[in-house]
Formats: sequence, structure tokens, C-alpha cells
Amino acid sequence: MVLSAGGRFETSSQIDYAGYFWLTIEVDLVSVEGMPSSPAPSSWEEYAKDLGIELQRRRIALDITQENLAHRAGLTRTHYQQLERGFWKPGSPANPSLKMLVRLAQALQLEVAELLPSGRDVEWPDT
Repeated sequence: MVLSAGGRFETSSQIDYAGYFWLTIEVDLVSVEGMPSSPAPSSWEEYAKDLGIELQRRRIALDITQENLAHRAGLTRTHYQQLERGFWKPGSPANPSLKMLVRLAQALQLEVAELLPSGRDVEWPDT
């Protein structure tokens, strides 16, 4: 992964599938503070996924691996990967504890609030 002028990561990888071709992925990154915000999530599943995306953005901005961040926060790599995906298992959204969020924020040198998406539009099903 290479950071080019203009704050853009460029990644290339070769994929061999019924022949071969090159796949180039470009991800626009503005400074983390100035990243474009996405609409507020409307369900717990979307909220957990948005939290995972923010964890990934912050981790990549610090240029550390999932394994390294997990170790710093006292988690296993697999557990951290589940958080970054937003799901513990298919159909079950991530639900990290406050303690885990604080550990991750400390490992990323952030305040917890900087990781959390807005919850203002999350709708809860009638139970």
C-alpha cells in the first residue's frame, strides 16, 4: 500500500481467477479529522458496521496491523477482526463492552467518542 500525493492510498494486487488480471483499489483519505461523514446509522447492525469502519480507518491511518492493534488493546486478532467487520457471527452484530472500547481508543491514542458513530437515528425494534 502506497500513500500518494493528495492523501490517496493506492493498492495493487494480482488475482488469478480463470486467467489473470490486475486489480487496483484506490481509497480517498482526507486527514482523519476531515474525513467525510456518512449518514447516521438507522439500525444496530449499521451502527456496529460503522464503528468497525471507523476502527479500520483509524488503524490504517496509524499504519498498524490488526494483530498489532489487537495486542495493544488486549484482544485476540480474531476478536478484533470481528469488531472491524461489525459482526460476531453471521446475523449477530458486534456489541463491544465499554471496557473494550476504552482499550481500543487508548491503543489508537484517541478518546472513545472519536470512534463512535452518531446514534441519533438508530431505531430499536419493538420487543
